[in-house]
Amino acid sequence: MSQKSIARVRDARSEVRVRDARSEQPIGITPSSVRRIARRAGILKMNSDVYEEMMLRYDAFVGTLVHEMCVNAKHARNEEVSEADARASLRERGLAPVYG
Repeated sequence: MSQKSIARVRDARSEVRVRDARSEQPIGITPSSVRRIARRAGILKMNSDVYEEMMLRYDAFVGTLVHEMCVNAKHARNEEVSEADARASLRERGLAPVYG
């Protein structure tokens, strides 16, 4: 039996409506997000294989980045990951932190 996360929402008529909260958030990066990133980088046309490859690379990048952040937090003997851990992980990869 699977457990669902349920969110209760009040609509305009103040009636309680129940919906599944997990169904609204896409897992990973969506093709439209890949397209938006490519447009911002100046790419106008893409092959359909690019979407799958970009999703795989994004998942790998975020996974290793989160792992490095956890390692930095454990090294500092912190129980939770801080902004400084995120900055240190990005700096280790040679990336400048993003502001804004």
